[in-house]
Amino acid sequence: MNAPRHTTLDAFRLEILSNALNAITEEIQLTLLRSAYSQVVKEAQDASCAIFTAAGRIVAQPVVVPGHLGSMRFMLQEVLKEFPADTMRPGDVYMNNDPYRGGSHLPDIAVFRPIFHEQRLIVFAGCIIHYTDVGGMVPGSNPMTATELYQEGLVLPPVKLFDAGRETKTLIDMIRANVRGPEIFMGDLRAQEGALLKGEQRLADLLERYGYDGTSSRRRLATIFIAGREVGDMLLDERLARRWSDEEEWSCR
Repeated sequence: MNAPRHTTLDAFRLEILSNALNAITEEIQLTLLRSAYSQVVKEAQDASCAIFTAAGRIVAQPVVVPGHLGSMRFMLQEVLKEFPADTMRPGDVYMNNDPYRGGSHLPDIAVFRPIFHEQRLIVFAGCIIHYTDVGGMVPGSNPMTATELYQEGLVLPPVKLFDAGRETKTLIDMIRANVRGPEIFMGDLRAQEGALLKGEQRLADLLERYGYDGTSSRRRLATIFIAGREVGDMLLDERLARRWSDEEEWSCR
């Protein structure tokens, strides 16, 4: 009887996939920066993005704001608590800025898009930007004399921005009615939506190309995200092993 074949990654394919994922995050970031309306994003580049596993762990990121990445992971976890993965559908998009639900401060709004392959949730693409205004007692939504969260601006707990590709108009109307400069706000929000859509397209191409082993029809890239050992862990193990090897070689000289 033939032994079962297991989906494995050699060092060459691992490096290819690692760089491909990093390149996708860089394209998401560039799309975001070039499409945004506000100078806070276009000039100050107060924006970040990342790719997450279906469980909410970061597996790829460009050179971005570290604080954003620290909060995005917890913001996505809160989205998953509110909207379990098995209820998500292609075309859904979620947003969150609540400091008590993983966020940092109200102007930092994160948007997440679940990405599916063959009707199965594989990864999330996410991005976060600092909005110029989200309402509150002063323009810019950073009041120095605030005594409670509600004075800072509009609180958005984990909510669904798109439902199976259809925008939640009631949510958009509510946001527009509570922020200063709604045109700039909506321009930045559209930039986030477009950047994540570009990420979904690029990840679909990557899954189509590397998602199967031509001989055994086993999902390769999909398995990385779904199974117990994600790309981030594999890369960390490889780099640590390489570093220890270099240090041992140096100590022997």
